Amino acid sequence: MQLFSLRVWFVLSCLLISQASLAAPEITIRYKHIGFYGQSTEAVLEQLSKQNAHFAQTRTFHNSNEWQKDWVFITEQSNKGCRISHVNTWLKADYNLPRWLDQASAPDTVQAPWHDFYQGVQDHLNGHKTIAIETLADIEKAVLKLPAQSSCDIVKAQAQALAQQMLDTQLPAKEAQYDNDTQFGLTQGAYWP
Repeated sequence: MQLFSLRVWFVLSCLLISQASLAAPEITIRYKHIGFYGQSTEAVLEQLSKQNAHFAQTRTFHNSNEWQKDWVFITEQSNKGCRISHVNTWLKADYNLPRWLDQASAPDTVQAPWHDFYQGVQDHLNGHKTIAIETLADIEKAVLKLPAQSSCDIVKAQAQALAQQMLDTQLPAKEAQYDNDTQFGLTQGAYWP
């Protein structure tokens, strides 16, 4: 029985050690709310069109995701060379969102579609955030698989190039596909009637 417990402890320890090098990506999203007033569907439509050029054309409220990104690679030197032992990645974005300042005094017939619309906008933005988190996790996994090199500068340069290439190709492609699949949030309810 004691041998079984020792084996279980060893297996769990190995799993925990192998997972310890994967850090959770850090995502920071700052929401900037732009206030407006309106008491009718048409007034809200007019105000949203002034705030968001994409909305003016499609009636879907779309933010361009201009991510600020960075990462830190922690190295480990051994007799086999230097390798990346840990990766810290983060992305930051600013989202401009509408804030209906006199919503409470508007008719229920205008408030109900607003609630659905705003929830759709939030759902769509959360999808973009999920894509960013998944991309960062993919970058971390790929960088941690790089083979050891003769110097830490070499492996860090390789890690930098790989991370940048993945970020430049995977993130925009996934976001473009997501926007296409959701019609920029239309299928998620981010549409003003």
